[in-house]
Amino acid sequence: ISGFVSDSSSGEALIGANVFLKEKGQGMATDMNGYYIIQNIKPGSYSMMTSYVGFSMYKKQIIIKKEESIKVDILLSELVVKLSGVSVTAEKLQRKNN
Repeated sequence: ISGFVSDSSSGEALIGANVFLKEKGQGMATDMNGYYIIQNIKPGSYSMMTSYVGFSMYKKQIIIKKEESIKVDILLSELVVKLSGVSVTAEKLQRKNN
């Protein structure tokens, strides 16, 4: 399995994105071009997962057949995090006299 991992909005390569097969625990981080390759995979059905800090997790079921090479290019979307209200409080410290 090989391909590129990119930002869906800008098309920029995501360097160091983690691409792995859940069932095997086998995978790698993308290189400087966003490229990955996972080799020597036995035929079967796998859950392919891709993660990168600040982006949504990508999941895809893939089926590998004997002697087959698959190209999977992945576009990750930025993760939008909404924060609820934040409360800031302060307290005056009092000094103890000895």
